Amino acid sequence: MSQAKMVQFIAQHPEAIICMEACGTAHYWGRRFQQLGHKVLLVPAHIAAKYRTGNKNDANDALAIYESIKRPKTYFVQVKNLDRKT
Repeated sequence: MSQAKMVQFIAQHPEAIICMEACGTAHYWGRRFQQLGHKVLLVPAHIAAKYRTGNKNDANDALAIYESIKRPKTYFVQVKNLDRKT
């Protein structure tokens, strides 16, 4: 799915919680998804890695993120704003 089609797909859905592994591009996409009315949770990479089984790939990463957000003590990274200096 292209990026344009992904944004169109996300825009057509009602408000949802979107969970991603925190990385440089996750903040960009987090801001885009928040503008569309969704709540974004960014899981720190070192937390998601604890729940990853097998090799690092998209499918295993998605399962690891899902497993990590179900844990009650998982903390999340805030999506960075463009005006933030750090």
